[in-house]
Order: sequence, then structure tokens, then C-alpha cells
Amino acid sequence: FETFILPESLMPAVSMCFLGISRGSVLAFLSLYALSMGGDPGIWFGVFALTVVAGRPIFGPLSDRKGRPFVIIPCYIIALVGMLVLVLARSPMMLLVSAAIIGFGYGSAHAALMTMAVDLAPRALWGLSMAQYHLFYDLAIGLGGALAGVMLHFSGNDYPAMFLATTVVGVGGFVLFMMKYRKATAR
Repeated sequence: FETFILPESLMPAVSMCFLGISRGSVLAFLSLYALSMGGDPGIWFGVFALTVVAGRPIFGPLSDRKGRPFVIIPCYIIALVGMLVLVLARSPMMLLVSAAIIGFGYGSAHAALMTMAVDLAPRALWGLSMAQYHLFYDLAIGLGGALAGVMLHFSGNDYPAMFLATTVVGVGGFVLFMMKYRKATAR
């Protein structure tokens, strides 16, 4: 167990896992949802990718200057707000707005959480910390798609309800992060 779990840097990995479940639901089902309302999933993923890339040069240096939580907290919230916009979207244009918001928040929260995982690990265990982080991220992507599929089945293909449920999981990850962060800063 200790060969692939590093307790010192577990919190960022678990937090990313919770947020990654919503990402997994998007990867698995956004295309079908966009097509069902006349949207173009290729454009959605293009906007998402552009905003992921746009946020990183801003928030990477900011997290170096102000600390990882200074970036993680607002960017995690931005990603969750973007998911809520996706839940409420009723037009292709609102889908694109959700793509921009999710990409901007998710990309920067992901990068800052990953960097925090390295920061919390002893130098000799940086590789293990990164492996652990990506293990939890990969599990989240897979579980997110699978859980979203089960939710769609039982909800009668209600995409907004499914995306809302995975967003609630992401909120759980944010709450967990805040509890651990506040406990760590109270010491």
C-alpha cells in the first residue's frame, strides 16, 4: 500500500479526484448532450481547451507568488460554477459559455492541485506523489464516465440531472479541500 500511496500529498489527489468525476462525465457525455440541442461538441471542446491553456500562464505564476490555495480555491469554484452553467444550458451558446468557464477554472485548479501534491511531498518522493495524483485523476475520469452512465440510465437520459449530480460530487471535493486546508493552516 505504501508503495503507491503517500499520505503527505493525498489531499490534493483526492480533491482532484472529486472534481475529476465531473470532468469524466463531461468527457463521456458532453458530445451527446451538445448534439441533442443542436450544438457542436468539437467547438465545445475547442473552447474548453483554449481556456485551459489561457488560464495556466496567469494562475501558475500567481500560485508561486501567493501560494497554491490562493489559486485552487477560486479556480475550483469557477470550475463548479461552469458545471452549473452546463446544467442550466438550454442552447448551444450557453454550452459554449460553460466550456469557457469550466476550462478556465478546471485547468488552473488541476495544475495548482498537482503542484501542491509535489510541494507536500519530500523531494525524494516527488515521483510517487505525481504517480498518486495521476492515479486518482485517472480513476476519477473513468469513474466519472461510468457513474454518469448509470445516472443517465436511471434518470431517463436527463443530462442536466446527471451533470448536476457529478457537480455535487465536485462540491464534496471542494469541501474536503477546505476542511483539510483550514486544519493545516490552524496549526
